[in-house]
Amino acid sequence: MEHEDFPVKGFEFMNEPATDEQKRIIADLCEKRGTPIDIHAQWPDPFTKWDAGNMIQILKESIEEQQKHNTY
Repeated sequence: MEHEDFPVKGFEFMNEPATDEQKRIIADLCEKRGTPIDIHAQWPDPFTKWDAGNMIQILKESIEEQQKHNTY
């Protein structure tokens, strides 16, 4: 995953490092998706709130897609 700067004026805080809560959500979603990760492993540097938000959204969409295919 490539880092992106959050470009919107007034939302510079999105370029701050991702929170432990965001990392926990990512780890939980990876587990649910069937691709567990070690939350204590090294994270990309930088890995911002913006990066984490994008990753969380992508993981949620991936899980939804998996669930669609598993119900047929």
